[in-house]
Amino acid sequence: MPDLYPHQRAELDFLQTHPRALQLSDVGTGKTPVFITYAAHVMEQDGRVLLVTEKGLICQTMREAEAWLPKGLPRPVEWGPEATESRFAITTHTKAANAVEALCALRPTLLIVD
Repeated sequence: MPDLYPHQRAELDFLQTHPRALQLSDVGTGKTPVFITYAAHVMEQDGRVLLVTEKGLICQTMREAEAWLPKGLPRPVEWGPEATESRFAITTHTKAANAVEALCALRPTLLIVD
């Protein structure tokens, strides 16, 4: 497990023990590393992850994923029609809202909406 701060470790423990949990944290408290660590946990169990975020945060989230995902796990790709087989996809709120049926075909095990 990455070196998370105590409050992040507590949030991760909560997410792992409550599979349908909703986490609401303030801006700047380090949610993204917690989400990525949880995504890694899901992918280690052969799950798929879809992360929905703001348009301007996709590249930043992908960079953070590179830093926080353990070696050997799939890296995130920006979701599009050609990325339907990806195990970790990232998209924007607008694209997710406009392509619900296509995103359902991805069949994510974990949906993170940031």
